[in-house]
Amino acid sequence: MSQVGDSTGRTVAVRRRAGMGDVLLGTTAAWRFALATGRTLRLDWRHSRYTTDPSTNLFTEVFEPIERWGGVPVWLPTAGDALDEYLPLSAADEQASGFHACELVENGRDIPDDHVVLRGCVAPAHPGRKVMGGLLRELQLQPHLAAAVETARGQLLGDGSSIGVHIRHGNGGDIMAHTAHWRDGLAVHRVVQAIRRARDVLGPEVPVLLATDAVEIRDALCAMVPGVRTIEKRFRPQGAGELHRWADAPSTLADAVVEMWLLAHTTVLVRMPPRSYFSAPAAFIKPPAPQDLLLRGPKALQPALW
Repeated sequence: MSQVGDSTGRTVAVRRRAGMGDVLLGTTAAWRFALATGRTLRLDWRHSRYTTDPSTNLFTEVFEPIERWGGVPVWLPTAGDALDEYLPLSAADEQASGFHACELVENGRDIPDDHVVLRGCVAPAHPGRKVMGGLLRELQLQPHLAAAVETARGQLLGDGSSIGVHIRHGNGGDIMAHTAHWRDGLAVHRVVQAIRRARDVLGPEVPVLLATDAVEIRDALCAMVPGVRTIEKRFRPQGAGELHRWADAPSTLADAVVEMWLLAHTTVLVRMPPRSYFSAPAAFIKPPAPQDLLLRGPKALQPALW
């Protein structure tokens, strides 16, 4: 945690250079702290990997500006507001900072600092599925992104039932020890079994929308399951790491947002790994899967179904 100086009263914010899901869930954790302590929530997503200019606020690149969120007052930076230097954390400091930030949010007790900035991964301290769903539904995508979602929905999902699949492979990265799901080489097969189970209930021709970060995973699933549909997008070379951790990340922003929100329009959402942050917003926004398919807490290395 650190402090930032301005004249907006007592505030709290998250400062992360991470993927869209991480930042979004972490911001709802800050919202939770703001609600508990009567602070203003700073929606300051500057220094993002998804923008070419560090002074650009990613929040208003993706969402329409808001003044309150879930009853909490909001502050948005403008072009003239000071931009603090972004100081990266070591792996050890990131882990420690995230632990202490989560502890602060979960305790809900205020501290003397006027301006609190949560660093490290605070996404695990989000306010829970039901509250998250309401918060996320309040957000409105920027018009060009909302239009892109609707166009892709018509082209890829249609008006009937559909299956969404998010496979967060990491492509050489290992966040939250997700690689445990890939070590035995059976992750894609487990996802295929989940798709088949869903099609047994929804129908054999139900479209399957795949969102993934690795071209090898896309190609493998498309080869194993008929009717898989994807958004055309750029991938990093095999093993090169996550899509938000490269110089061309800004060019992938629109695709990432469209995929994230499009998954919320599916009937069943298959999440692999089950706790991947990218698929969490869709899982919280969408209506639950049919009861005989719903599986939010799978055993071992199985995917979750939402």
